[in-house]
Amino acid sequence: MLHLFQSSPEIIVTCTAIALGAGFLEEYLVRGYLFNLTQRFLKKYNNKLLITSIVTSIIFGLLHLFNLGLDTTKGVAQQVFYAFCIGLFFSLVKIITNSIHIGAILHFLFDLQFGIYENTSTHMSWSVVILLFLPLTVISVILIKSLEATVNDNQNLLMEV
Repeated sequence: MLHLFQSSPEIIVTCTAIALGAGFLEEYLVRGYLFNLTQRFLKKYNNKLLITSIVTSIIFGLLHLFNLGLDTTKGVAQQVFYAFCIGLFFSLVKIITNSIHIGAILHFLFDLQFGIYENTSTHMSWSVVILLFLPLTVISVILIKSLEATVNDNQNLLMEV
């Protein structure tokens, strides 16, 4: 981000516009429309929040395959992987807040980098990518399951009354 803010005003505006567009559009599409649609489709399942989160995160990750012509295969593969991981975190944020706005802002901030202007990501080794993003995935899944159990317990209590 430091490199971005040392750039020309035109590059800063372009990166900001791209990050805003990607962050908000992807969140509204995936965690807004698809998340709600998938949840309605799975309404009779016990683990609908977790399944919905995983399905929409897979879709979110796969959306990054559109970058294949803009970046290296390794870079895009890493984007798909970490987009899936971050997608689970954004799903957790949506579940906790019952809103996509905070996730959209976080997504915008994550995308706000000079690499988005150059159409290249900063390539790291796979071990670094996994070490950075896998813990986020595990923590998100655990918290989503915990929240889902709480929601199910509360619904069961309401049904008993």
